[in-house]
Amino acid sequence: MQCAEGAPRPPPPTLPLEAAARSGAVPTAAVADASSVARKPAHCGFGAWLDLVLSGQRGVVAALPPAAWRQPCAPAERVVALAADKREGCAAWWAAQLARATRFAPARSHGTRAGSAWHVTEAFADTPWLPDERTYGGPDAVDAFELECLAAAGVALALHPGTRERLSEQPHLSQRLALEMEAAALGLAPAVLATFAAHVGAQDGPATVPRLAMVTQAPSFRLADVLAAHVAVQRDPALRPRVDAAAAQRTQHAMGSAVARCIRALADARLLKLNVGPDTVVFCPKLFEATDGDLEATGFAFFHPERGDDVVKGQPRLVNFDPAFTRRVPASVREYDADAAYALMMLQFLSASAARFGSAAAAPLAHAAYGRSPEGAVVLDPLEKPEDFEQLDVHRALARCGAAPGRVEAFVTLLQQPGLLQQPLLPALREAAAEFAARARPGGGALPLLGCSLPALVRAATGTRAAPCAALAQRAP
Repeated sequence: MQCAEGAPRPPPPTLPLEAAARSGAVPTAAVADASSVARKPAHCGFGAWLDLVLSGQRGVVAALPPAAWRQPCAPAERVVALAADKREGCAAWWAAQLARATRFAPARSHGTRAGSAWHVTEAFADTPWLPDERTYGGPDAVDAFELECLAAAGVALALHPGTRERLSEQPHLSQRLALEMEAAALGLAPAVLATFAAHVGAQDGPATVPRLAMVTQAPSFRLADVLAAHVAVQRDPALRPRVDAAAAQRTQHAMGSAVARCIRALADARLLKLNVGPDTVVFCPKLFEATDGDLEATGFAFFHPERGDDVVKGQPRLVNFDPAFTRRVPASVREYDADAAYALMMLQFLSASAARFGSAAAAPLAHAAYGRSPEGAVVLDPLEKPEDFEQLDVHRALARCGAAPGRVEAFVTLLQQPGLLQQPLLPALREAAAEFAARARPGGGALPLLGCSLPALVRAATGTRAAPCAALAQRAP
């Protein structure tokens, strides 16, 4: 994996993890049978509960997707605090295991310009110390096979910078954690096997939180890797014969539909995420048991020029829920509109992809969102489109907004409210509001799809200057 544009490759995580491992006493008792997990009390806010567990108790919180639970439950019930009286529920124990018993692959580490770092093990790396279903509530609560599949392909460690204060006194970090956990519980972000505050200092001293650590299922690759490989193959005459260009285009087209489905689910959950791009879309292996008893991955793959073969298959998930660009809009905010949010996030995603890697590389992603064939030559027959295309079609989402009196104006007003996201993003949001309004008006479907949309928002989210407008102006089918 390559670093986000403008971000240096992060150093190994050993030193901060070792410091955290020495910062507190670890219970001697391990989970033997089904352990009790704790959920947020009804009278307590989510942020206050996380602060109590992570800062006050130096504990551990996890968020597993719907498939991991035996019984259907609300997203909030899929976020649990591990048993505080067992070593698996102690932050220092997790830090020690990650520092001393986990081998991360330096080539798979990457960072962001904001200072966050991701460290990933090799695919299917052996991590026998990882807790099993007993730690997460027992076999009656958690599906042992599904939990095994989440970690069998490897784990990732995300380290987010903080300050020497409690989590509750760091709104940016606290909001990030709440957003990441909700997305993981919805199955839209990688499953969170453990989150803990990497404290430094004695447990009876001041509670310092220099980093927030999140242990998740490992991604196989990022969308940025797919698009970079496309560019590399196109530029290298020796590589081009090794890749079936039409098949690769069809794969990227299908990836576009799968990513659009994640973004639609975000919009329906009232999560507005305006930094979706090649670096924040990852593909995590979805494992199943083959006829010979081995675990195999399903999903999407691509030819990796540096390795000379295909990567491990994966399904799309979203990462980096930086609150500077992400907000959960309360149900009380009537100006919010799921169609409008979806259309805006898709425009931002497609523009960021084109700005970073060029319109030719990003075109199949856009064609999927607009109901065209992978190469964009024809409008697909309804029977050739996904069954849920009615909800994924960006043109139709914009048309529904424009057809309903007041919907466009209300959403534009919401985007320009100073309190929606952080103040430095306000000029970019004003530009985005103006473009959204133009696209939602009759005839807005003739605007270019890629390359020149939302340039200020793309620059703010990715650090990439938008590429010149591509010759992809198409009318709504």
